[in-house]
Amino acid sequence: MPRNRQVIPREQRVDELLAAATELFLSRGYAKTRMSDIAKSVGVANAALYWYFPTKEDLLAAMWNRVLDREIERVPAGGAGGDPFDRLLEGFADLRPYRQLHMTMHELLTESEVVAAAHDRLIAWVRDLVDEGLVFHGLENDADRNDVVELVVVLFEGLNVPGIRARTASEIVQLLLDKILVAYETTEG
Repeated sequence: MPRNRQVIPREQRVDELLAAATELFLSRGYAKTRMSDIAKSVGVANAALYWYFPTKEDLLAAMWNRVLDREIERVPAGGAGGDPFDRLLEGFADLRPYRQLHMTMHELLTESEVVAAAHDRLIAWVRDLVDEGLVFHGLENDADRNDVVELVVVLFEGLNVPGIRARTASEIVQLLLDKILVAYETTEG
């Protein structure tokens, strides 16, 4: 009896599922997209989707990791004129369409280890590029670099998102004001 099922390589099926999930998450929102919607859009049974991605959170995390991988590959180290700040700013612009899904990650941080790991990877990418940029621009003092890295993370994430900073929002605001005053005194003095 001939086989009715088409054999599709795993990576190709994963790519199809991630593309469909990304499109649906962006157009409908994460909460309004059901796993069955994703399976249907690719033409697979629900059970097949769950074989590749056991939960919707796994799909979201895989989607974010794929987006970040593409961003890292698109502008590799030394790209964009070599300035890590340029790579970071280009990356922020490229990630802008995913802003709502970034906020969804925040809602799931405490509920899903896989989403938390994808989020941590995203933040590590931001931290690394900021630190590389500061070194590139001559800021050698580790403490000052760490402070500026933290400020950029706060700006990227938002002051009201819990559990992502090493310091409280008040401490960050104070740090920002202190840095601004020091910079102002240096230019005025």
